[in-house]
Amino acid sequence: MIETIFFFVDLLDELYPENQLQPKDPIEKAKQKLFVEKQGETHLKGRTEETKQELLKNISKVEQYLAENKLQYFGGEFNNILL
Repeated sequence: MIETIFFFVDLLDELYPENQLQPKDPIEKAKQKLFVEKQGETHLKGRTEETKQELLKNISKVEQYLAENKLQYFGGEFNNILL
């Protein structure tokens, strides 16, 4: 399912390069894809309190990353597919 999502995101980025959904930097793009994959794997475990806590922990890591790198959005200066 994640691969399908990124197939369409990549397609949209190719068709509309002026409004990209992903960062242009390949490292930042890879970080976003890894985050989405991890969230997807966690979500597929089911709706449990443990899963909820794991998802919140992952989101907290992104917030920390943003703060440490003085970024408003994950992946760059502009809103994109994640935030």
